[in-house]
Amino acid sequence: MYPARVRERVDVERFNPLLDRNIPILANELANINADAALNASGLENFNSFFFLVFNSYQIRQAMNTNLHKSNRWNVHLFLAVAGMTGIVGLFLPFSWSTSPLKAVSENNLWQIATPAFLSVFITGASIRWLISGSFSKAEKAIAYILSVLSTCVTLLFIFSGGIWPSDVQEWLAYTIPFVVILSGSYLMFKNSGKQVLKETNPLIAMQLAYLANCLFCLVSFWPPEVDKYGLGGWQIGAYFCLAASIIYLIQIALFLMQKNETAYLAEVSVP
Repeated sequence: MYPARVRERVDVERFNPLLDRNIPILANELANINADAALNASGLENFNSFFFLVFNSYQIRQAMNTNLHKSNRWNVHLFLAVAGMTGIVGLFLPFSWSTSPLKAVSENNLWQIATPAFLSVFITGASIRWLISGSFSKAEKAIAYILSVLSTCVTLLFIFSGGIWPSDVQEWLAYTIPFVVILSGSYLMFKNSGKQVLKETNPLIAMQLAYLANCLFCLVSFWPPEVDKYGLGGWQIGAYFCLAASIIYLIQIALFLMQKNETAYLAEVSVP
């Protein structure tokens, strides 16, 4: 027998050239894709950071503007609270016929219209109290409402106790104004009672309305402002102080009614 012939092995390039040629290309493509993905992710992160900065900067500006607005509003109320002390000064000055509210309160026929003028003391105290704390306790609210109701009843009692029907336009105005002030003020106060600000200032507004009803009644009743040749009657210096206090209270009530229910806050922000 002849020995089997051993065939010499010859290496055959099957897929080696294809792999050797394409793997580096694929590796480069994958590297480029990863690089592009990293770049896009970085750009998106930068965009998000930019948007976050812009949005939070807007929030900060809004909060700063709100705080500035609140600060200015607080200064206005502080000025009005101090200026409203003219009503306290008016207690000691002659209102008409050389008689001050402090003097009239001890007279039998004038105490009813003089007593409500002393609300100016409580109004000033309540205004300062509200500026400091922003609210009233239950006891303080009860006292304010009781004083306002009693003062209103005293004014109306004086109007109806005379038993005389108004005879001219001036008397009709004097008798009508207290009702208009009380009814319209109470309506606006309860209509806007949903506002957070009014929930805390209603006791103060109630006392101011009672004061306005009495003061305007007296001012109209003692019109005209000119005194006679003996220096009596009409409006004297105390009446002008009470008129100034009435105007200040009206402005303060208007500010309370126009003020919206606001919640100002400045949150901490952190940029990643």
